[in-house]
Amino acid sequence: SSNAFRDAIKHPLKPRKKPHFNFTNKSKFILNRPHSLGLCNSEIPSLLAPECESHPLLVDGPGSRILLPAFDVLNHKDNAQSALELLQNRENEEVWRLTANEAYKAGDQVFISYGNRDNLKLFFIYGFCMRENSDNLALFDLDDLLEACIKIRPNLFSKDIIKRIKPQLEAAVGTNRGEDRAMFSLDSKGPRDSLMGGLNMMQQVSTQLSTARDDEFMKDITKCLQDSRSEEIRKCLSKLDTLDDLEEGWSDTKRFIRILLESEHALLEMKC
Repeated sequence: SSNAFRDAIKHPLKPRKKPHFNFTNKSKFILNRPHSLGLCNSEIPSLLAPECESHPLLVDGPGSRILLPAFDVLNHKDNAQSALELLQNRENEEVWRLTANEAYKAGDQVFISYGNRDNLKLFFIYGFCMRENSDNLALFDLDDLLEACIKIRPNLFSKDIIKRIKPQLEAAVGTNRGEDRAMFSLDSKGPRDSLMGGLNMMQQVSTQLSTARDDEFMKDITKCLQDSRSEEIRKCLSKLDTLDDLEEGWSDTKRFIRILLESEHALLEMKC
């Protein structure tokens, strides 16, 4: 309850004593999933605590959702040191126990982690972004990859060649024809598996089109992707600056879109 939450933050929380407070599950598990439940602050219990995956009341399987009163007021912090588990209390009631593994002063806000989510996912799911997000990504779609190949290796990848091989490439990466969806990503460590797969795919095509070995192909294409996306973001930010007369209530959305773009741009500039 909200009273339990307020009582829990009246006193300092020290990690050595495993500070915690409980949420009694009075509302029980949600047995069905009306559409409105997905639009409120519902949770997937198996993602919060693995022991919930086989709970008998999760009639829709591990993907079932529940409502956790009070828990949904806790905000996200990158790398928050907290854990949630489902327990039985002395009255044999099911309770959710939130344990903080870091020190909090009396009155401090207690944070949880919403999981490893890049800013785009945070924005679409929760409506906010973070300037400092260790899980941030730069995203590219198949057209971005193909355009980079045309720009960097025009002698191999003519527009006619791209037009002929694109349907096969779409089938290989699992997109529908003409679908505009980001399939490839890059993080602070470099190209992720998705982008490496796309680069390897285009490297194989390059090898088939030319007998000469091209050791710089993947590096050059990656650099072109970064430069092109950085330029695209700069144009988006310039356009965002012109949107001064937004309707009332949209100022926060505009601010988070700016953070989303600027954080991705910072990642790209770092990798460049």
